[in-house]
Amino acid sequence: LQQCIFAQGSGRKRFRQLVVNAVMATDIMDPDMVSLRKKRWEKAFDPSLAGEMFLLDVDVNRKATIVIEHIIQASDVAHTMQHWHIFIKWNVRLYRELYRAYINGHSNVDPGEGWYEDQLSFFDSYVIPLAKKLRECGVFGVSGDEYLTYAQLNRTEWERKGREETRKMIRQYRGVVASKMSVDMSTNGTVSGLSSTGMSTGMSTGMSSTGMPDFSVIPSNSYTPEMSAGRMQTDEGLRPVFMS
Repeated sequence: LQQCIFAQGSGRKRFRQLVVNAVMATDIMDPDMVSLRKKRWEKAFDPSLAGEMFLLDVDVNRKATIVIEHIIQASDVAHTMQHWHIFIKWNVRLYRELYRAYINGHSNVDPGEGWYEDQLSFFDSYVIPLAKKLRECGVFGVSGDEYLTYAQLNRTEWERKGREETRKMIRQYRGVVASKMSVDMSTNGTVSGLSSTGMSTGMSTGMSSTGMPDFSVIPSNSYTPEMSAGRMQTDEGLRPVFMS
């Protein structure tokens, strides 16, 4: 496979740079990197270059790199650009992952606070603009229109149904924790509850070694945390593999 992708050492280096760039592109929390990618997109898709028959290698490479980065970004949030039921399925899984982190003391933020508003903001500031760029670059053909349409429909549907969906998630997972704590108290002695950060203030033999609720009790038919937050970066100096 490597021989097909790159035949020489220089090709391997360029391929690695491209992969690193693509993975780092999923970090949307760094404002400097976000600004850099925005400028590079505008430069790569400069209207003055439209219709040009011959482009310099640097222009082709820049365009190829930025398109691949945006494809990876779309893959990272693909559920937001698909059918409503797909979006809700993965939205619930993300909430559960973040709530587990909160309960286990790895986060000071209860994801239930502002979840509804945060999803609307995410659609407006990231998902829909990203879908518009995918349509603009044309690499997906007519599917680019579908991604944008689904993103906009999901945004509208979330605005209408999101509050209730959020309440359902909060009830479901807070109920699981409360049930687990109740079982521990009845079978292994008392537990003195949770602190304001969700961390246990007491210990019992039924708890995990850190004194936190054991989420292994969540039923197998419940959602499982399979989403992971991305990390990223971009470097104007990196050059991708040439794409024709």
